[in-house]
Amino acid sequence: MFSESQIGRKSSSANADRQDRAVHQQRQLKSADLLQIFAPLGTKMSCLAGTVIFEEGRPADGIYLIENGQLKLTASADDGRSMIVRIAGEGDVLGLSAVLNETVHETTAKTLMPCYLVYIAPAAFLEFLGSVAGAGVHALAALARDHREVFLCARRLALFPLASSRIAQVLIDLSRSDPKAKAPRTFMMVLSHAELASLVGTSRETVTRLLNDLERKRIITRDRSCVTILKPAELVKMAN
Repeated sequence: MFSESQIGRKSSSANADRQDRAVHQQRQLKSADLLQIFAPLGTKMSCLAGTVIFEEGRPADGIYLIENGQLKLTASADDGRSMIVRIAGEGDVLGLSAVLNETVHETTAKTLMPCYLVYIAPAAFLEFLGSVAGAGVHALAALARDHREVFLCARRLALFPLASSRIAQVLIDLSRSDPKAKAPRTFMMVLSHAELASLVGTSRETVTRLLNDLERKRIITRDRSCVTILKPAELVKMAN
């Protein structure tokens, strides 16, 4: 026989599983739509880990569609400090805002792993938007996704006062964004402790301590670059 608390924990875990599957499936559908519509316009390119795709403050030279892999987008302050504002993955469109507004890039995009991208020249993309019905809707959808990711980053920093809450939310987000994530929520950790610290607005030492605490409590396990979330309901509770 199970106690009420055990049944509650199982129910919370099942609900978290269903929510994650729904989010992952929705993301896959949107990514497939963007790849199908925009990829034929451009040229495929492969990049090694650590490749800078574009730099903050430089004029937009085109749009980049991610076919496979992950990139980090960072913003810098005048004193040289930088902060990761987003982790972009499969199906995401980079540089779209700068091209549409004819401005410079607001962030620097750098690959976290070997990536396959599609480069689309501005003229070809703008011509496509003006000539194909429905293309503008998909471009707006991509912009909306960018806006949401940046909003979530700002919300995490502003509304989650505890570093433990912020690191819990980042782990949840990373597990959802990895298209190759396996049950029970095993994903590749492509960020160093210093990069995680930048993403959650804390120190590298704090990130190391928090990850060790999560592992000691058996909420997560780590094996080299792989992270497995063993107790997703507990992690969601921490994030909230």
